[in-house]
Amino acid sequence: MIKLSLRRQRLFWVNCCKSCNNHLHDHSKGCWLWMGATAKGYGHIMINKKLYKAHKIAYYLHTGIWIIKYGLHKCDNKRCINPRHVYEGTQTDNMHDAMVRKRLIWSNRTHCSRSHELKAGDVIYRGKHGRKCRLCSNFTERERYHRNKTKVSV
Repeated sequence: MIKLSLRRQRLFWVNCCKSCNNHLHDHSKGCWLWMGATAKGYGHIMINKKLYKAHKIAYYLHTGIWIIKYGLHKCDNKRCINPRHVYEGTQTDNMHDAMVRKRLIWSNRTHCSRSHELKAGDVIYRGKHGRKCRLCSNFTERERYHRNKTKVSV
């Protein structure tokens, strides 16, 4: 956890635009845009020679709770630092949200390359690598097992 002086907190909030007229985002969702430095779309700020994500700092300053894992956005706006739009979650939660909100390339696919339907119980989630068909995965594992078994017995 970090400690910020009142001066440093004021400097932090200077980079926040709660109602600016910005063509990049519709403010009807109530997003507070980070106007400072960004990396990969997320706001960043340097504190005590360490880089922090701005939405995690805003959440901490507003609630007093430090997000240990991931700070996920309800609004899908990477530059938003509104603490009401941020919640703590895991990478799995993040990938599930991305899939449900159709932000991933593979999230629209309904069938695997072998034409098996990708239903909830028949899918293995592989993080940023997408989904994998459980039937195909089991088949591949059986094939690998038998291939390795024949190598040993020869």
